[in-house]
Amino acid sequence: MHLLSITDPRAACRLLAGVKSAKTDAADKIDLAALVARGAAYQVRGDHGKTIAAYLLEASNGALWITAATGRASVCLVRVIDAAASSQARACGLSSLAFRTERRGLVRKAERIGYRVTRQDGKEYFMRKTITC
Repeated sequence: MHLLSITDPRAACRLLAGVKSAKTDAADKIDLAALVARGAAYQVRGDHGKTIAAYLLEASNGALWITAATGRASVCLVRVIDAAASSQARACGLSSLAFRTERRGLVRKAERIGYRVTRQDGKEYFMRKTITC
């Protein structure tokens, strides 16, 4: 797999358009353009050269936050994005990786790879994982 930085905001918005689906943003709360403007966008390509995932990162409160992520692949996207973002967190000298979601299935998958719920606000779960060097 190959990790690419996306520097063009329009390209990042196109790659991350899946974030605005009924499954991931049923209440239409996500302002993708604002997230792209604040964060750093990345694309994960498989060995075949096709995009399998795209995500945004933003450093805040000692953690590297995954503020948006999307993709389709025959691999576990949670593991793919976690591995790439964990490596980036280490490179930035940050000790944890975090995200928030309303998707209970994503919470269960993330818990299996070391994340824990640090807070719940209504339907929204705040997840965090300690990164080891």
